Amino acid sequence: KGLKFIRPPVQASYLHRDGKALVLYTDPQRSAESVRQFDPADGDTFLRMYAEFQEMCDEAPIPATYVPPLPVAEQAELLGRTELGRRIREISEQSPREIVESYGFRDPRVAGAILHLAPMWGLPPDVGGVGYMVPFYAYRMMNAALVRGGTHGLASALYAHVRAGNVDILEWAEVDRIITENGTATGVGLTDGREFHGRAVVSTLNPDQTFLKCIGKDRLPAGMADTLENWEWDVWSLLTSHLGIK
Repeated sequence: KGLKFIRPPVQASYLHRDGKALVLYTDPQRSAESVRQFDPADGDTFLRMYAEFQEMCDEAPIPATYVPPLPVAEQAELLGRTELGRRIREISEQSPREIVESYGFRDPRVAGAILHLAPMWGLPPDVGGVGYMVPFYAYRMMNAALVRGGTHGLASALYAHVRAGNVDILEWAEVDRIITENGTATGVGLTDGREFHGRAVVSTLNPDQTFLKCIGKDRLPAGMADTLENWEWDVWSLLTSHLGIK
């Protein structure tokens, strides 16, 4: 309630020492015109890439965020049924740099700007295996929205909406264990001794905290604990500043 999003027409700008600025807009035609400052042919290349990225997002990553995840083999089989799906499978094994280079941008400043859109989300430019996320990240970064009044407004709106649905929200409640019965998570326990049980437990913690600390190695399926113990944080992350300027 009261939540409003703003989608700025200018999504990203890359300033160069020669005075030129590569500007990416929500309108791909305007973005292409900006790209043509650096190389006329790159403008057409950008439009071709944008159209393919948009089609890929509409086909797979965006719909997939609204349904439970499928097993990898089943996902691959479904993608293999269409030409676009096979293209998504192909780029999935590539790194962000390889995907951007495959379009053949002639000016490195243009290629660098496009490549920047995926690592902004923590996707290393030279790591393969998650290439299917590159179109998703790049397309979303050229169609991003801001919350009017600041991002705290989104949390406040979600809070109000959930409370209106007669849902209890516990603040200052620290979970220290996940309760399981016969291999199924049935509830959570708090540090103050209280327990809450339900049909499902949803965790947004990292794998180490969720499984090894809150459930415990001895209660995990064989092999799962070994996999989790080999889980590592990303080697780097980005700090970005978001400024509203008049």
